[in-house]
This record gives sequence, C-alpha cells and structure tokens, in this order.
Amino acid sequence: MNSVWERMKETMKQDWEKLTGDNSVSKAVADTFTAKKSRTEKLEKKLHGQKQLIRTLEKEKDEVDVTLASRRRQLHLAREEGEDVLAGYAEKEIAAYEMRGERLAKMIKDAEEQQRELEDSFQELKHDLRDMELDQLEAERREEAAALRREMSAMKARPEEKPSEQVPEEKGDMNDMERQLILLEKRHAPKKDPADFLEK
Repeated sequence: MNSVWERMKETMKQDWEKLTGDNSVSKAVADTFTAKKSRTEKLEKKLHGQKQLIRTLEKEKDEVDVTLASRRRQLHLAREEGEDVLAGYAEKEIAAYEMRGERLAKMIKDAEEQQRELEDSFQELKHDLRDMELDQLEAERREEAAALRREMSAMKARPEEKPSEQVPEEKGDMNDMERQLILLEKRHAPKKDPADFLEK
C-alpha cells in the first residue's frame, strides 16, 4: 500500500514540475525583482553623484562671484590712483569672470532641471519596484495555497488502509478430525429436560 502511495506522490510531483517548467512562478518573479532592485540601487548611487556634481558647480560659481566682486573693487581703486595698466588688467579679468559666471549659472540651471526629471523617473522606478515586490509576495501566497490544496486533495484521495481480517485462533493445536469429533460429541450429548429447572 505504501509503495502505491509513494508512486502517486511522485506522479503528482512530476506533473507539477511539467506545469511550472521546473521553476516556480514565485522564483521567476523573485529573480526579476532581485535584478531590478540591484539596478535601481546602482541608479540611485549615480543619481547621488549628479547631486554632488551640482554642488560642485554651485561652489565654483560662488568662488567666481567672490573673485569678480574683488576685481571690480580693484578696478575702482586702480582708476582712482591713475594706474591705467592695472585698471586694464582688472577689466580683462572682470570680463573673463563674468563669462565664466554666466556659463556656470546656465550649467547649474540645466543640471537642476535634469536632476528633477531624473528624480521623478527614479521615483517611478521605486514605485514599480514596490509593485514588483508585492507581485512576488502574491505569487508566493498563491503557490503556497496551491501546494496546500494539492496536499489536502492527495490526503483525501489516499486509499484507506483496512485492517486485515484475522481468523479466530482455535484453542490448542487441534486438527480437522479432532474438531469433527468434538462436534459429533456435542450433537449426541444428552439434552436436559426443561422440567429439571423447576423447583421441586
């Protein structure tokens, strides 16, 4: 009986493996989720790098503004002192720093706009990742429920083992001839009269 039950379980297992293609649904979802999560973490690091770049540009712009203010003050002093050569040098410096400042300002503006777009897209990726995680949990729940249903169905379908019928044991080691003699003796035993049981 046990061998029949083992063969039944093995057949059900093989059928399930064929149905799921060796890999369960939850495993496939989990693998996809893990891969996407890893890529999302890498993108988050790159996004952080973009923020650091914007901070670097802003720091450079602040330094340009400070230097530009200093050169303008120096130009004013050179003109007051009649230092034409120094004044000419200060004017050239001011023009160069103004151009650099304008360029940095545009770079920062463009970078901030791109950063907002990237952060919005990254936020959508995080939502997608969360939805995929929920899909994984749902797939695991469904597979667990299916496994429980299969197990309960198999238990219901399992043939009930009936105890084997046991032949009552005869007293002693009598053979067939001895039993027949005893039956013959009982048939010819004197029958008691019912009147014998009445009170006299």
